[in-house]
Amino acid sequence: MPAGFAPPPLLRPGLFLVPRRIIHPEFQLSRSSLSKIEGAIPDFPALPLLEEKEKVLFDAIRTGGRLGIGYDLSKGRLPRSPDGIMQMKKKKADCDELSLLFISALKQLLEKRNKGTETRSDQNRIVFDPERYAAVLVVFRIKGKLIGHLPIFRKTDDTLLDLTRTNPQNLSGPPTKETLEFYEEEIVSVTIFDNINAFAAAHYREKGAYYGERVTIGWHWRLSRRHIY
Repeated sequence: MPAGFAPPPLLRPGLFLVPRRIIHPEFQLSRSSLSKIEGAIPDFPALPLLEEKEKVLFDAIRTGGRLGIGYDLSKGRLPRSPDGIMQMKKKKADCDELSLLFISALKQLLEKRNKGTETRSDQNRIVFDPERYAAVLVVFRIKGKLIGHLPIFRKTDDTLLDLTRTNPQNLSGPPTKETLEFYEEEIVSVTIFDNINAFAAAHYREKGAYYGERVTIGWHWRLSRRHIY
């Protein structure tokens, strides 16, 4: 999230105005990008449990992980798509870009693994379930500025997948100021979006902030260039 992020003055349920057919290609990893990820996690197909697959993918995508992705605060630049990150020579991304890359890669890897299986009951078949995950917007106050942070919350076992950290963090419940107290920064607010489409919303929100426009996608956000420093 960009430095100087301010919680939008208006946040309410709205119409999802960008059709899935438009969103899908932008967040779809190309064959070459997916191959790069597969090369970093050769044990992914053989792992029997989804949690194990998630962990090796987490270890590959996180900052400083197997793919060598560094952290890059989105200051006055267009947000990078998952494929855009993977095509960079020196791969860099911020929190929501990493989260979106993780979700996109996991979905495509599972779909690829499932090709050729005949029935949903196949013991090697694991179907991607978007209801398993939620987006969490954590707003920090750092040196007087409000900065947004967008990790993934795995609802099945109250685990926070923050790809800017070394390991997933087991919480004692849903994300709140209390359960997220391991963060050293002052937490101003915690908002759970019970839908992974929130990562797409964040992507377009930052595009709107970059262009100084108002963007509506999934939720209504009032945006302006002042949110980018």
